Amino acid sequence: MVRTVRRALLALLALLVFVAAAGAIYAWQARPELEDRRDAAIEAWDALRPALDQRYLVLTAAADTVREEGGRPRAVVRDLDVALATWRDARAAGDDMVGEVRIANDLEGLVRRLVRTVDETPRLAGNGAVAAVMEQLAGVPVPEAAADYDDAVRAYESERQGTVREVVADLLGFDSLPTLDPRVS
Repeated sequence: MVRTVRRALLALLALLVFVAAAGAIYAWQARPELEDRRDAAIEAWDALRPALDQRYLVLTAAADTVREEGGRPRAVVRDLDVALATWRDARAAGDDMVGEVRIANDLEGLVRRLVRTVDETPRLAGNGAVAAVMEQLAGVPVPEAAADYDDAVRAYESERQGTVREVVADLLGFDSLPTLDPRVS
C-alpha cells in the first residue's frame, strides 16, 4: 500500500514537472512573437502621434471658436477642454501609450459630438467663424496611419488569443492594447 502511494506520488510529481517544463518552453517560444507584435503596434502608434497632435490643435481652435461664438457654455466644449488638457498632459509624459489611445478615442467621440452640436444649433450652424473652423477640422481627418496602428494591434491581439496563449501573455506582461476608433466625424 505504501509502495503504491509512493509510486502514485512520484508519478504525479513527474507529471507536474513535465507540465511546468512544457509551460516554460511554450512561454519561452511565445515571448519573441508577442514582443515583435507589440513592438509593431508601439511603432505604429509613435508614427500616428504627430498627426493626432495636429488634429487636436485644430480641434482646440474649434472648441475655442464654438465657446466664443456659441453664447451659452456648451457641455461638449467643457468636455473637450478636459479631454484636450488630458491629451496634452499624456503627450508631455509620453510613457502611457494605452492611456493616450483611450484619450484619443474619447477625443474622437467628442469630435463627433461637436459636429452634431454645431449642425443642430442654428446659432452655431449659421455662424461664419464656426463654419470656417469646422471646415478646417474636417480638413484634418483621422490620419490614415490610424488604420496601420489598428492593424498592428489586431495582429498583436491575435497573437495573444487562445486559452493558454492569453494566460502566458498575461503572465509575461503582454497586456491587451486598445484600437483607435477610426470613424471619421
